[in-house]
Amino acid sequence: MALTSQQTKAFCLFVVNVIPLFDEANIKLQAEYPLVHKLRRVLLALFRNLLIKFVKPAHINAVSNILDVDFRDVESQRSDTELVIGTETQEVASGLNIDESRAFYASVRAYFVKGCDYILLKFPFDQEFLKHAEVADISLKESAVFASLKYFIQKFPVLLENHETGLKIPGDKLQEQFATYQVTALSADVCNTFRADEQWHKIGLLKDECGYLCFDILAKVMLGILSIPHSNASCERMFSLVNKNKSQSRSSMNDKTLCSLITTKVDANNTGACYQQKPTDKLLLKAKRATVESLATAAAKK
Repeated sequence: MALTSQQTKAFCLFVVNVIPLFDEANIKLQAEYPLVHKLRRVLLALFRNLLIKFVKPAHINAVSNILDVDFRDVESQRSDTELVIGTETQEVASGLNIDESRAFYASVRAYFVKGCDYILLKFPFDQEFLKHAEVADISLKESAVFASLKYFIQKFPVLLENHETGLKIPGDKLQEQFATYQVTALSADVCNTFRADEQWHKIGLLKDECGYLCFDILAKVMLGILSIPHSNASCERMFSLVNKNKSQSRSSMNDKTLCSLITTKVDANNTGACYQQKPTDKLLLKAKRATVESLATAAAKK
């Protein structure tokens, strides 16, 4: 009876309609490219997209900060027929009897409210770290402030260290480069590059009329900021890879072999199946030497 119930069908259709909303943000959180500079806006977009499904537009537009929307107030919520739950869901729900309809819409509203409450409780909207990380977004270069760079330099002084000389790079040079960057028109090649780390790599290679690098220090600091992971997805991915390689049937594998296997698997140059890989001349030479040494050692023992 539950499977043939129209109310059950309405709930299933509602879930099918609302799940993609979370998928979009989840896919971005699992991205392998740097996203820390956009993380706060990704999370805010998820909260906003959840709100517009059940809160009246006027109540959303009435506040300057979307986190201040009073979504729990029934008066600020859309009517049952205006809830954004999918046309097919609304069609099925419209055929329910009064009690079933009341229970369905009450559950839908509770779902939205609980989802928003969870987001406000768990998501780091107020963290200064995420707000300052937006300085690495080239689309915000005119509104960015040097204080954001100072925030990261104070937290990670190594960002202003010259690894070759061991000396500290003057902060004034960084500020000058940042000010120049804010008024420099970036080329289409830079702006059309998808990954932020690749954008800053290209910016770091820009030269002035005399052939000197314009933004070498600034690019180094920005790339340092972008190296901060935006989620734990990459760590979980690595743990999963370790478990798949050091399985129950290969429990005696030592750490050196495991490390070599994983390094080979995550190598960006390795594409396709294992039998399609073409080893480099350097690797073949190492393998030949290792074989010769192993045979020589075995012969000496005899």
